[in-house]
Formats: sequence, C-alpha cells, structure tokens
Amino acid sequence: MKKLHFEYMMSNSFDNNVTNHRFSLKCCPCDNARQKVQNISIKINNEPKIFYDCDTFGNKVINGIISEPHNLFEVIVSGDVMTGLDICEEYETDICKTYTYKYFTPFTKPGKLLTEAYKNSNIDLIDAPYDKAAYILHLAHKLISYQKGVTDITTTAEQAMEKKSGVCQDYAHIMLALCRMAKLPSRYVVGMIVGEGESHAWTEVLCRGIWYGFDPTNNKLTDDDYIKISCGRDYSDCTVNKGVFNGFTNQHQNIHVCVTENK
Repeated sequence: MKKLHFEYMMSNSFDNNVTNHRFSLKCCPCDNARQKVQNISIKINNEPKIFYDCDTFGNKVINGIISEPHNLFEVIVSGDVMTGLDICEEYETDICKTYTYKYFTPFTKPGKLLTEAYKNSNIDLIDAPYDKAAYILHLAHKLISYQKGVTDITTTAEQAMEKKSGVCQDYAHIMLALCRMAKLPSRYVVGMIVGEGESHAWTEVLCRGIWYGFDPTNNKLTDDDYIKISCGRDYSDCTVNKGVFNGFTNQHQNIHVCVTENK
C-alpha cells in the first residue's frame, strides 16, 4: 500500500479569443477497491461555473461554461491517493453491466493482422480467464514496439499493427481487441503512474466477477504505482476534455502529469 501525491495539469491555448466555452472534463481519479482519493483540489482559470456528474461508466465528470472571451483554458487537479488497498480494481456483482465491454468498437475492431495474431497464438488453449488475460498481456506487448509520433489519438488497433509501433493507447487497444476476440469483457483505462510526463493508458479484464488491471505497454499487472482516472469501451469514452465554443481558431493542448510517493 502506498500514498501517492499527484498533479494533473492540462492547458488548451487558442490562437484567437473564444466565448461561450462549454466543457466536460474527465481528469479526476476515482475511488474503487484498489484506491481511495483524498484531499482533492481542482483549479480552473477564468473561474467558470462548474457542476459535477458521473457518466455511463461511472467516471467523474466536471462540466462548466466560460462565457467571457479567453484564449487560454487551464485545469490543475491535485491530491493524494491511497493505492494498493486490494489486488483488483473492482468486484462486479451485476453481470449485465459487463455486456458492453464484450463488443468491438471502431478502435478495437480486428482486421487481417490482429486476426492472424490471434489465430497464431495459444489463447484458445487456455481455460482460466485470468490466465488467458495474462497470456494476452504478454502477446500484446510483443506485437508492436513503443515509439512516439507514429500514431495519434485517431489510430485504431489494426492501424497500430500495420505501423508495428505506437504508444500506450495503441497497446491498450490491441489488448482490448484480443480480449474481446477471446470473449473476455475488457475495458480501456486512463490514469497516471509514478513519475513525471503524460497520462497513461492500460486495460482492465473481467475474470470471474473481478476486474484486474493489465498494462501491456510495460508488460505487467497494475500495482501500487498506478492511479486510475477513468474507464470505458475505448479511448473515446475516456477523452479528457470535450467541449464546444464560439469562435474560429486553432487550439493546442498540453497535458503534464507528476506522481510522487509520500514517504
């Protein structure tokens, strides 16, 4: 068990002023069986009117509006998280809630390369769901190489396979595709890990009523160094910032994450 301190910083800059900016943010860590959030602080420039909600997947959502002209939108979420409270993310008692995680999405629909990778594996020879998920973890890690700048947020699992490289989002989508081919309910996760840089993505798989975290990028199970923020069917359900505004402009987003252990 660890006590981690985190700072999640997101900034959107606009080339020209925008008005009537309505936003929806998913950048607050959640409470679950494995982690407990404490001392949360949320700071948003321009002091917008905000209200809190939860989406279909149980993720915390911050909604708000900034009516005045502005060319910068900054959000800083910080706090402490007790991790390692359990070996799993969540205990699932309502099996009906898991059906949506069995089906392919545009990001996870397998094509020729993913289908071949599955057929050439030993996945179907493994009976126990957890053992099957662990096998898929190692397989997904080996299928591509980690490389920034080759893929982007629109890249699908099959496209990452074609490029033979990608980042954490691509590893997670590839593992999701393989898990769903194996009939294992699985979901995409956005979160943070100890260190400094960007947010991270991994996968959770349902094994006999228990959601376990698997990180195919690093080829390991999630542990006390991980902080979960949100989950969904794929990346699109976990987008950090969605919104609309009045104005013709380009926007530029930057996300910086810092997670340290409180000794």
